[in-house]
Amino acid sequence: MKILDQIGTGSYGIVYKAQRRNMEVAVKMLKFSQAAEKTFVKETSIMFKLKHPNIVTLLGVIEKPTAIITEYYPNGDVCELAMNLNYVIDEEHVRKICLDTCQGMAYLHSLNILHRDLKSRNLLIDKDWNIKVGDFGLARSMNDSGSFTSCGTPSHVAPEIINDSQYTAKVDVYSFGICIYEIVIRRKPYGNLQALQIAVSVAKEGIRPNIPPNTPLIWEALMCECWDEDPEARPSFDTLIEKLEQLELPEPSRPTPYKSKQNSYSSASEEYLNTRRGSTATSTTSNSFMNS
Repeated sequence: MKILDQIGTGSYGIVYKAQRRNMEVAVKMLKFSQAAEKTFVKETSIMFKLKHPNIVTLLGVIEKPTAIITEYYPNGDVCELAMNLNYVIDEEHVRKICLDTCQGMAYLHSLNILHRDLKSRNLLIDKDWNIKVGDFGLARSMNDSGSFTSCGTPSHVAPEIINDSQYTAKVDVYSFGICIYEIVIRRKPYGNLQALQIAVSVAKEGIRPNIPPNTPLIWEALMCECWDEDPEARPSFDTLIEKLEQLELPEPSRPTPYKSKQNSYSSASEEYLNTRRGSTATSTTSNSFMNS
């Protein structure tokens, strides 16, 4: 196997693009530590069980140096896509991203597996623009004994995790709501707030990301359902799939997201969003979703 380029980095290691036989792959090289070794064992034991078109495919593992080999996804991740305003992302593209994510997550939950770190950075995009849920370093079986610990990315973590309360699979639905925000609004959910500020605001004050007034109501409603304070009020991923399949959306200008010659948040886009806001079904937002 030949290492080609570094394509990512995280708390547990570095990800490289590599050539393995006649195939491009991604190699996640773990930094040596007890925590990293524990994560490696947990992540690979879960990934070996998974086989789904919307889940990252594990191709193999290396013991020394410790590494995980997966498929290589040339279109990067959803966070990278959403934050690049040179890309045009039509509502039909948003639906496809969300549907693929929900199908992958519904499969995980059907196996009683919690992801616990669902975020747009962990949604990878293959050459055909299909979404693959990845990074299972914090994943855990719901059948495991013992209490569940606090974990995850502060901007995406459900309040019950921050509060050290008992939690269920609905924590992943909360995180998905923040993912919808990133894809539709195309900005960081809490601006430049630090992790501790976000955690306190979410858990103690019921704050959620600020939704601009021109956001299409169908997406606003879905976000708010997913990040409801009450876990039981959040829909399951199976229910979200049904909702997404039933949406009536305009035809996309192209089959997949594409780069525009001008910033995709042009005045024309603003006018389009305002039109969509007025043409979609109404929804209400409770006080718990106040502006941050």
